[in-house]
Amino acid sequence: MVTIDTIGTINSNRGIISIATFNNKVIIGGYFKSNDNFILNSTAQWSSDDWEPMGIGFWVGSGSSQDSAGGGHAFSTFRNLLICGGATDGAGGTTINSPFHAAYNIAKWNGTDWFPIQNPQSGVNNTVCALETYHNNLYLGGSFGHSYDNAG
Repeated sequence: MVTIDTIGTINSNRGIISIATFNNKVIIGGYFKSNDNFILNSTAQWSSDDWEPMGIGFWVGSGSSQDSAGGGHAFSTFRNLLICGGATDGAGGTTINSPFHAAYNIAKWNGTDWFPIQNPQSGVNNTVCALETYHNNLYLGGSFGHSYDNAG
């Protein structure tokens, strides 16, 4: 028998795209900005009674065209970090558009904040839709053609 329960509320017109567990918490990703209590910016972790932010979250664009809901499409655990792929220009930091946190379409979560997958301004040139770890390697799937740092 399968039981489906609703936990919490997310304000989104495009929905949740991915779900995972990390550090004994349920993690969700998608195109959403908030719930009734927090700004979430595309990723959230379940506490005992509400969805809570994972740092500042993800963003797309810059300046007046900036949107704080970049979209978390896929998750994988790699080297004790949570990796999130999606459609994003950056993740984490203390302010949206922080150059140190430019993370093109993929970022890593250390339990406190998001960071670029390798170096500032690293990542791939288009959306990451799938992630998998196999034999200590991280594999990415999506609509990208190359990496920005030649790391993958």
